[in-house]
Amino acid sequence: MKLIKPFVLLVAVAVAIAVFSTTAFGDRSPSHELAQQHQTGLNVLHRDRIQKRRQHSTISGRASSGYADAVCKGTKLLRAMGATIGDAPGEDWAPDDLAKWGFTHKRPEAPFPTTKEQARKWKIRKAFHKLNLDHGGPMYVHRIWHQQPDLKDAEGRRVGPEDQVYLADSKTYRMTGAFNQVTVDHKTGAMYATFMSSPREAAKKTWKLGAGVEPKSEELPQLRMFSDIMWGAWKSDPVSAGSITIIPSVKYYFSIDIQNQETLDVIDLALESVKQYTTEKWPGNTFGMDSEAGKALLGTPNGRVIGYFLAQHKAELGQKTVTKVTAFTSSEYDTVLAFYVDDIPA
Repeated sequence: MKLIKPFVLLVAVAVAIAVFSTTAFGDRSPSHELAQQHQTGLNVLHRDRIQKRRQHSTISGRASSGYADAVCKGTKLLRAMGATIGDAPGEDWAPDDLAKWGFTHKRPEAPFPTTKEQARKWKIRKAFHKLNLDHGGPMYVHRIWHQQPDLKDAEGRRVGPEDQVYLADSKTYRMTGAFNQVTVDHKTGAMYATFMSSPREAAKKTWKLGAGVEPKSEELPQLRMFSDIMWGAWKSDPVSAGSITIIPSVKYYFSIDIQNQETLDVIDLALESVKQYTTEKWPGNTFGMDSEAGKALLGTPNGRVIGYFLAQHKAELGQKTVTKVTAFTSSEYDTVLAFYVDDIPA
C-alpha cells in the first residue's frame, strides 16, 4: 500500500473542507466561490513550498540588488511620511471612486468575525495576545474585485473578467480580474492584508499576455495600488462620535501569508543580517526603521503599502510614520510582516 504524501493529503483535506463549507451554508454565488478559491486553494498550494524554503534554503549567494533597491525605497517612504502635510504627496479621491474604475467592493456583512476568531483562523494568536489585539469585538472584512464577480449572461452563465469592460472618463477599459481582501479593526487601529493582487499582475493572466509582456499603464485603472484599495476599505467604515464622523487612528498593519517572492527574498536577507536563517514563530525578529533591514522590509512590495497609505493621507490621518516591523511565521509557517505605526513628534 502506497503512503499518501503529506502535501497531497493536506490539499485533499483543504478541498474537502471548502466543499463542505459551501454546501453546508448554502452560498454558491460566484463571488463566494472566487473568494474561497483564494482563501483555501491558493494558500494551501503554496504553504508547503514556502515552509520547505524557509527550513532548508539559504540565499547567501543570491545577488542583493533587490535588497538594496528595497532599502532605497524604504528610505524614501520614511522621508515622505516625515514630510509636512503641504509637502507630502497626496491623493484626492473618495472610496466611491473604486466603482468608477471598475472595482466591486463587497462591504462587510453580519455576522462579523471576532478578533479571537480571526486570530485563530490566521494562526497568530500569540501575536494578537501580546499586542492586545484580541479584545473579542468585531472585525470587518472587505473584498474588492476588479470585475463584476456575479455577472451572468442571458442564459445564466457566469461572465468572466476577460469578457467584461467598464467606462471611466468616457473611455472603455477591460477588467483585470484582480482580487484583494482587507480586514479592518477600528478599535485597535489595525489593518490586515490577506490577499494582494494588483491589476497590473492580474491583467497579464486575464488578458493572456505573452511571457515578458507588460500591460500598458493607460490600459489599467488609475486607482490600482493596494494602498488605494486599503484606503477605500479603511475610510468606508468610519467611526461616529456623536454627530461627528471621524477617521480612526492607524496603529498596526499586518501583511499575512506573504507569497510575493521579492518580499520573501528581502525577509531572508534581513534575517541574515542578524545571523538568523529562518523566519521564526512569534515573537520572530523585530527591526527598527533606523536599521537597514527595517528600511528594506518597508521597501518591499508588501511593506510599501503602509508607507504610501500614511504618506498620501496625512490630512485625514495626521503625521504618522512606521517605527518598526516584526517578521514572523504563523503556527502553520505562513510568513507575516507586522508594521507598527505611531505619531511623529511635533
